[in-house]
Order: sequence, then C-alpha cells, then structure tokens
Amino acid sequence: MSVKKRYALYASALLASLLLTAVGYAWKNAAVFEPVTRAELGTVQAQIELGGNPASVLQRNELRITLQTADGSPVRDARIEAALVMPDMLCGTYQVKLEQMEPGIYTGEAVPLMPGTWQAEAAFELDGGTFTAVHRFEAVR
Repeated sequence: MSVKKRYALYASALLASLLLTAVGYAWKNAAVFEPVTRAELGTVQAQIELGGNPASVLQRNELRITLQTADGSPVRDARIEAALVMPDMLCGTYQVKLEQMEPGIYTGEAVPLMPGTWQAEAAFELDGGTFTAVHRFEAVR
C-alpha cells in the first residue's frame, strides 16, 4: 500500500472516530432533563422538582411538590402519593413519604437505588378527581 493511501486511510479512521465521539456527546446531552416539571391538574397547578440535579444514587434527595390554584393560593392538605420508578426496568419502586412543610409545599426523601434515568410519579386527589404527573430525572454516583 502506498504512503498516500495509508495516510488517507488513517485520516478517514480519525475523522470517523471524531464523528462518533461528537455524536456520542450530542446523544448524552440530549438525555438532560428539565430541573422542574409543571403540570395542570384540573384547576390546580403542580410543580415537581428534586433538590439535586442530577440526583445522587443511594443518597437522600429532596422531592418537592408545590400545589397552587389558578389564583396562586396554596393547596393545603392535599392527598399525594409519590414513588420513584425506573422506566423499562423491573427493579420495583421506591415509595416517597411526603409531608406538608408549609401551605401548598410537600416534601419527602427520594433515594434512587442505581444510576440511570428515573421518574418521580405523583398521584393527586384534587377537586373530586385523580390526577398524575411525572418528573423525569437522571441519577448518578
């Protein structure tokens, strides 16, 4: 093989590896989730967020849910059930016990069990109906 062909082959391989690296970084950045999820639950607006972004595996991460009516008044004493789940995995769920810290603000400790994509699923009983909201997040070591 001539020197020119060998050089062209090496240059092509280098270019291909740089392209694959760039695509990998773009894909990794595409998996970034919003730090706050907002949802309309009938006449109530919900905001769901984690204290850390990304969340820490096997550590306590504060899950915070804020509920308010359309006029901005806090929703007091709401019935909320929350759990952490890994989509497409069979590793079970982690129940999050929420307490009302102040009117309309509910917090609890969320502990993701392994690295990866998780979601906090919250079910609300409001205005005589049941609503759900999902906040997706990443957990890292």
